[in-house]
Amino acid sequence: MRRAIAAAEAAAPAMKALGSWQRKEILMHCVRQFTERKEELAMALCVEAGKPIKARGPARRAARGLALRASCATHAEHAAAL
Repeated sequence: MRRAIAAAEAAAPAMKALGSWQRKEILMHCVRQFTERKEELAMALCVEAGKPIKARGPARRAARGLALRASCATHAEHAAAL
């Protein structure tokens, strides 16, 4: 977990330098991966939380949440330009 947090912090300046459309594409790539690998993600979340595999809701919500953030990525920049 610490390595993941450190990697995210190290990547923050590069991500900030990207345009909103580039950030949106990165997030949409993650949405596609979450959707395509939903069973694997559900299993990982279940193992981590100790829940039965029937609890697939968190995996679906993660993909939907990323999709929402991806759609918002360009809205803020567009609104600021108006």
